[in-house]
Amino acid sequence: MPVQTCLESEQKQLFEEIEEDVLGCIHCGLCQAFCQSFRALGSEASSPRGRVHLIRAASEGRVDLGNQAFEHFWLCTLCNRCELACPIGLKMADLVRKVRNIYGDRLPEGLRATVAAHLDTGNNMSVTKEDYLDTLEWMEEELQAELDDPTFRIPLDVKGARYLHTFNPKEPRFYPLLIQYAANIYRAAGESWTVSSEAWDVTNYALYDGNDERATEIARRLFDRARELGVEAVVASECGHGYYAMRWGAEKWLGKENVLPVRSVVEVMADYITSGRIQVDPSVHAGALHTYHDPCHLGRKGGIFDEPRQIIQACVPNFVELADNRESSWCCGGGGGALAMTELTPKRRLTAEMKAEQIRQSGAEIVITACHNCHDQLEDIKKVYGLTYKLKNLSEIVSKALVQPSAETA
Repeated sequence: MPVQTCLESEQKQLFEEIEEDVLGCIHCGLCQAFCQSFRALGSEASSPRGRVHLIRAASEGRVDLGNQAFEHFWLCTLCNRCELACPIGLKMADLVRKVRNIYGDRLPEGLRATVAAHLDTGNNMSVTKEDYLDTLEWMEEELQAELDDPTFRIPLDVKGARYLHTFNPKEPRFYPLLIQYAANIYRAAGESWTVSSEAWDVTNYALYDGNDERATEIARRLFDRARELGVEAVVASECGHGYYAMRWGAEKWLGKENVLPVRSVVEVMADYITSGRIQVDPSVHAGALHTYHDPCHLGRKGGIFDEPRQIIQACVPNFVELADNRESSWCCGGGGGALAMTELTPKRRLTAEMKAEQIRQSGAEIVITACHNCHDQLEDIKKVYGLTYKLKNLSEIVSKALVQPSAETA
């Protein structure tokens, strides 16, 4: 007997939109070995194939995804690793987003609050404009002192600059030195750049809750501001999903004609190094063994693999790859909004055990990554699994290795 005899008309329409993809699955199971949540939890329902079964059962009224079964769609980190094995190229991350949207009234509270904060305050951590501007001024003063250059400014609301640099709210809130590092690199490169006093948040957590209407509004605000300033391109800070949402999602949500070119700051830094626009001294990072974690949204979903390695090769003498890297890299375990869902914390940490073990086996003392979400997750699991590595962002690696230009060329 069906557990639900009918679906709301809107839900039924959304299920019909994904029916063709669901019916295309041949249930071969090749995805299982590529799925992190399945390998960690051992549950068929937490695998790509199992999620397809649940979607089909829900669309036919045999399963109510409002019960515990819905958890399996939140355990997916949207990493896209299963696509490496799928013979029909099923886009599981897109399917999971759509299912999350269908049951949007059952969003985990942490994720709901994060999206609401962005829509209400302009950034997902509700950083006030006063605090944000104070932090910019503070980092400006710190860099002036470090460089012995009282004329240096972090350019604010400059019209006609080449780049608009955006931030993850964690930077003004918790990691202000990353703002200083970015400014230092732009200065050394002699770049034409600016930051904005409005719509400066690179993140878009509606990518995770599946709601395209909310995702569209968040993206619109940022690109409206970029056009007001008349910049050539928007640069995403070291935020995997923020880059992916702005570079690829915004084209779908807003239309290509309404977006500007988007680059990751990782691409920008790699260009500066490979073109000789900035000089670096790798001896600064000598001694410790480094490794690199590929963020899913930046790497497998965004195609940025060579650039971080170009940076590391130039700046770091001792480097080792993780056993699975580039396209095959395992997710940190905190993607898909998992870090915002406190009710899933035990399973999130369990899912990350394989990543922790690979870092352990690498022998690396320093783990570099280019995503705040990955950084926070890797910081959490190193405590859970008794590891002692230090975490660094690519911008820190570059900034600390910079050979400062002379006063005449700066």
